[in-house]
Amino acid sequence: MRKILFTLAAVPTKPFFTYICTIKKKRHTMRPHYPIALAWLRSALAIVLLGMTCTTATAETKQLWTGNATFDDWGDVVNINAQQMAGVSADDIVRFVIEAGEWAQLQVSYGTGWTCLDGLEACNVSGDYELVVTAQVAKALKQGIHIKGVGYTLKAVEWIACDGGFDSQHPALTWQNLTVSGGTKGVRSTVGLHRYGAVGWYLTEPLAADTYEALELTFGMPLKAAVIAVYTHGNGQRRRSVVKAGKTTCRLGIGTARGEVGSIALMSAEAQTIVLQQATLHAKDNAIEHTTMPQNAAKVYDMQGRCRKEMLKGVNIIVTTKENGEATAIKRINR
Repeated sequence: MRKILFTLAAVPTKPFFTYICTIKKKRHTMRPHYPIALAWLRSALAIVLLGMTCTTATAETKQLWTGNATFDDWGDVVNINAQQMAGVSADDIVRFVIEAGEWAQLQVSYGTGWTCLDGLEACNVSGDYELVVTAQVAKALKQGIHIKGVGYTLKAVEWIACDGGFDSQHPALTWQNLTVSGGTKGVRSTVGLHRYGAVGWYLTEPLAADTYEALELTFGMPLKAAVIAVYTHGNGQRRRSVVKAGKTTCRLGIGTARGEVGSIALMSAEAQTIVLQQATLHAKDNAIEHTTMPQNAAKVYDMQGRCRKEMLKGVNIIVTTKENGEATAIKRINR
């Protein structure tokens, strides 16, 4: 099953809105209980298709430097000038491709003062090192960098430009609520985990096992190493599954959990950078719910298209309009 994001426009007096539908092979179906009211269905003939865009994000890799520089002592250095680093921004990744010997150490400094980046004064490395770029680090990198160290050979320095932020459709599964233990959290979608680091959510609004079949996480680039996906349910019980290296998705079958799912985490025994791109909840009626989180004013509709002051019991349609006029619609089940 593929998810396609349609950008639609109603009659000229209506704002733009987005709507998620499903496509099964050659047949295009819209289920009547999907997040669109019957009143909207009646006006569907007036809707004009303006564009169609896949929601999958990309992580483009660019070469900043390639070669075969051996670092035998602290006097050896590779410089990358400010012009080459000018496009780096928060949530990007700078990867140092390294063949490490015993006791290898990496140092990265920036600017004319050769000020070391935090944690990279003399960092022990056993292979490639990935630097998650924060807003503060981006300012430093734009001044140019100096790579030093001992006991390793530098093969390349790569800049991985991450496009887009993390999308979620559950109020507890937001980027703001994401917790990182043993690693660095980026601005929108990137997490740099140390060995045995973890990233996940403590759910203030637990996921009901009788409502959702699965939670699917999508990564912006393939996993460098395997991770263990674990969630707690019931009275603190845990369920685990292994997500292999090279995967770009992780599916947690929460539909068989006992009671409610209280926390979700990804744990890595190896240091790696994870780009969290999307969280999709699969409801038990097989409807795929996905949207960006409400950012501005939201309105609540019932299944007959009537605007309500507050959520009712059962199925509600939450329509959120952004500052640019685009709106999103999600289905929310209130029990």
